[in-house]
Formats: sequence, C-alpha cells, structure tokens
Amino acid sequence: MTKISSIAVKHEQNGDWHVFTSPELPGLCVAATDMQTAYTDVGPYIEKLILLNHALHVTATAESSYEDFFEGKARQIPVDGLLKRFNLKREAVPA
Repeated sequence: MTKISSIAVKHEQNGDWHVFTSPELPGLCVAATDMQTAYTDVGPYIEKLILLNHALHVTATAESSYEDFFEGKARQIPVDGLLKRFNLKREAVPA
C-alpha cells in the first residue's frame, strides 16, 4: 500500500441524503439524512475500510470541524462537490 497521510472526501446531496465518498479510497460511501451525522461517521468508516482492505490500523480525523466544513452553506456557497481532507495516522499495534 502506498503511504497516504490524508484522504480527500467529497460531499454531495442526493434528495434528503448527505453522501460522502472519496476518489482516493474506493469503496468509501457514508450517507445519512442528517448532515452532521454523516460527516462525523466518515472518520470511523475510513478507519474500518483501511483495516479491512489493508490490515492497517489508522486514526482518521477531519482537518475541519463540522462547523468549519459547512461554514460555506451559511454564506450560500454550494456544499455539493466540496472536497475536504481527513488526516490519517498509523497506529502502533501491540504485539
């Protein structure tokens, strides 16, 4: 596996659903009708997907808080298609 220190995550709204995917992590698809729920679920899903696909224990944390991520929505900036990054930190696994 290539060393990756962060993953770009894309937000789109499909009807009532907020969907997060990543062009850099095939298989990532997190969706919920509540935008904040979907956003906060992205990190744990990245961690699980990397563990299942690559047997690596990582911690995935958003570069931006939920409030900062969607700040643009209050200013009428479209959120759909917006890419944000989730930082990855490889965890030491006890022997």
